[in-house]
Amino acid sequence: MELLRIYVILCMSLRKIVGSNIRNNRKEKGWSQEKLAGKAKLTSDYVGSLERGQVNVSLDALERICKCLEITITELFIK
Repeated sequence: MELLRIYVILCMSLRKIVGSNIRNNRKEKGWSQEKLAGKAKLTSDYVGSLERGQVNVSLDALERICKCLEITITELFIK
């Protein structure tokens, strides 16, 4: 049970780190959530939820986001 709790905490932390890095890179480009969503073929609600660390993201969505932001997936996991 303890391992499950640790896993949940780690996943929540990773979601927040990835979300924060998406937000920071988006803002560096001067883009709104709507602009990034349109370029990545996602909804702006989904992008907002990602940036807040509220949802898990698929690898396909991460790949599209990174391509739009011109960054590597690895950069999203750096605190």
